[in-house]
Amino acid sequence: MKSHKTDEFDRNYIELYAAIYKQAVADDIREVRRQVYKVLSLRRINEREIHRYLDRMEKEIEVQVQQGVYEEAQNYGPGTKRIQTKHINSLVSRLVDEYIWG
Repeated sequence: MKSHKTDEFDRNYIELYAAIYKQAVADDIREVRRQVYKVLSLRRINEREIHRYLDRMEKEIEVQVQQGVYEEAQNYGPGTKRIQTKHINSLVSRLVDEYIWG
């Protein structure tokens, strides 16, 4: 039989894990948006147009980042940063290509 203290510890651990996940998602979304903005700016796309595109793609970016962060968490270890970079770069490339080629 689990003690009350163990249940509280488990609940705290779950809350901590959820907070770390949410922060990782927010950080990666910010990074994806920053990189897409940078690439499109270098292609001389109008700033307002880039912001409109990123706003329109916001939900898709969020879902893709959430999936990436989940995979990173499942495979946590020495290669986690590499997995994160791969997901971000892949998403940025796809978003840029989609903007340019439709």
